[in-house]
Amino acid sequence: AGTNAEREAVILEEMLAALEARLVPKWLSDATMLKPAWGPHLHRWGSAFPAAPMLPERHAWVPSARVAFCGDYVEGGRAGTVEGAVTSGLRTGHLLREELLQ
Repeated sequence: AGTNAEREAVILEEMLAALEARLVPKWLSDATMLKPAWGPHLHRWGSAFPAAPMLPERHAWVPSARVAFCGDYVEGGRAGTVEGAVTSGLRTGHLLREELLQ
């Protein structure tokens, strides 16, 4: 996807305004919501549009080698997304826990 600096600046301002509306005055005061000395920057999820095949789940866990793989590149319900990375990590954590409890 291409970039549009003006559009990104608008998105950042909208995001910061929404954040401030949620945090001030309940959690923070106006004084603590200072403009940052750097940034903020939009971060694009590198695998938002994966071009390569994902790692099949059956290959992400290799108990004989004591190796497990997790991340957005592992097949699953939300592969190629932030949520996919999180759910893959949780799934791997559960597998490791079960392995350690045996």
